[in-house]
Amino acid sequence: MKNKQQGWQELIASAVLAVITVIYLTKALQLPLPHEASTDLGPGVYPTWIGVVLAIMTTVFALQSVWKIAKSASNQTETSNAEDTAPSSWRFPNSVLKVVVAVGLTAFYVLVFEPLGFLIGTAVYLWLLSLLFKDGWKPTGKSVVLGLVFGIVSSVVLNTIFVYILSVLLPIGLLGF
Repeated sequence: MKNKQQGWQELIASAVLAVITVIYLTKALQLPLPHEASTDLGPGVYPTWIGVVLAIMTTVFALQSVWKIAKSASNQTETSNAEDTAPSSWRFPNSVLKVVVAVGLTAFYVLVFEPLGFLIGTAVYLWLLSLLFKDGWKPTGKSVVLGLVFGIVSSVVLNTIFVYILSVLLPIGLLGF
């Protein structure tokens, strides 16, 4: 029964992700794509590919959830408990709550991106996301430190890639570099 309930929770989470993906792809496809004669990539290419990858991953997540529900339904015996199927046993899915919090963190990241700058904003954002998805709501001391190291290292690596390899200007923010 637990696998079936978890499968339904994951299916609801994938439905929320599907809505977010459709909104994202709609906005990404409104950006200009490169002209046929141009060899340069337009500003809409990268977001569109991110949206396509997100759509594929959301579909895989949904199919895995359906598979989990079908598998647990086939394993369930006919002598199931009446309490197991009662509507009162259903609770708000933790995975949906995590998706909502992640979307909220992303919105916060967008708001503080320019004032804090890329390095600080990205490090904090990735640190908070790692805490959310690693330990849920109960981070340990070790996971806090590892998440912070992950956020800082990832932020520096991404900054190096964008600034020095791709020559993309990023917001400087509080650090001044």
